[in-house]
Amino acid sequence: MNNPEFNVTLNEVTESEPKDVRVNVTLERDGLGLAIGAEGYGHNEMGGDAPFLLLEVNKGRLTLYVNDDINDATPSFILNLETARHSNRITDEAATQG
Repeated sequence: MNNPEFNVTLNEVTESEPKDVRVNVTLERDGLGLAIGAEGYGHNEMGGDAPFLLLEVNKGRLTLYVNDDINDATPSFILNLETARHSNRITDEAATQG
């Protein structure tokens, strides 16, 4: 399967004028979920431009794994995204009754 590569223009966040930055982003469907990488970035476990974000369903929960250290294969952050579900939104009405 060919993994799609996208040329994405991002605006660099600065206090002065925003600057466009081109980034080659790769999305891979692997056995666990959706792996996201960018040219020039990676992690220790794989050579080259290895995916450093992994989005998967783990034990029924949408989970994001973030590896922010190229010298360490262990994810630096594991985020349970279930609290971001629409069904968990606190409405104004519920907040005032709570």
